[in-house]
Amino acid sequence: MPLYKYVTMERIDVLKNGQIRFTQPTAFNDPFELFPYFESIAPEKDIEEYIRKHEWNETEIDHMLEESWNKKLKKYPGVNIPFPYIKNYMKYGFDQFKPFIMEMFRNFMTMKTSPIREFAINALLESVNNEIGILCFSETPDNILMWSHYSANHTGFVIEFDKNHSFFDQRENENEIRRHVKKVRYSNKRPQITLFDPSLSTEENIEKWIKDFFWIKSSDWAYEKEWRMFQTFRDSEGTVKETVPPIYLFPMPINCVKAIIIGCRVKMKDMETLRNLLKSDSKFSHIIMKKASIDERQYKLNINEMTS
Repeated sequence: MPLYKYVTMERIDVLKNGQIRFTQPTAFNDPFELFPYFESIAPEKDIEEYIRKHEWNETEIDHMLEESWNKKLKKYPGVNIPFPYIKNYMKYGFDQFKPFIMEMFRNFMTMKTSPIREFAINALLESVNNEIGILCFSETPDNILMWSHYSANHTGFVIEFDKNHSFFDQRENENEIRRHVKKVRYSNKRPQITLFDPSLSTEENIEKWIKDFFWIKSSDWAYEKEWRMFQTFRDSEGTVKETVPPIYLFPMPINCVKAIIIGCRVKMKDMETLRNLLKSDSKFSHIIMKKASIDERQYKLNINEMTS
């Protein structure tokens, strides 16, 4: 099955340079992109169990308070009060403050407090956005809406790719999450994410998180029939354009391209530019040139191979 990418005429550079962009999630037109509902950092029962197991005992509290008092004495050498004389006073203050500390920890881990939730989510999403790039494809080359949205109102073109090409599966092992193309699933409900489940191994946590996070979109986008591929920006061997946000270009073998499909409203000069590019170098000789045209009777596009 081929995969297709809708582009504007400016993206002729994909063919010229053999480089393609992997895009940050926040640069997409969907505000829900890679943005599930973050339920908590860990299950609540495990958070409570952790708090119970890590309650400070009397010896630990005494040691902690004595260290704190000795630091104060070093800062203010004129004060000469032995710790046993101040211990009960410090302990009383600690006992008053301790429930507040534990509640802060509990609120942070469950993300129930709005400012904490906002901080945790923004930090996570920023980290993902700075690290992960996405390359999107479609199963279909004749979607009228996609031509309108991504190919400048049918004035651009669609690149047809060979999905079986090794470019679309660069994994070193089957469990690798990135560097291979995978079908997006659609849902009416945002996935709920618990960042860490102690009952699972680290690898299982990551696998579950990625499955619920990276390959799911709202059913409103189901018409796109999307497939996507992920790369980490640190692995970029292409060009990094210092824009805001930066543009990361990854090498793309030109022999993974099977055809280009010209939009039904393409300008004649742009059509000739594409035609001349394909004739300019033998590395393009395998690429077929096609043209989309408006059907006479139905709301659909017909795609046919062009004669030279």
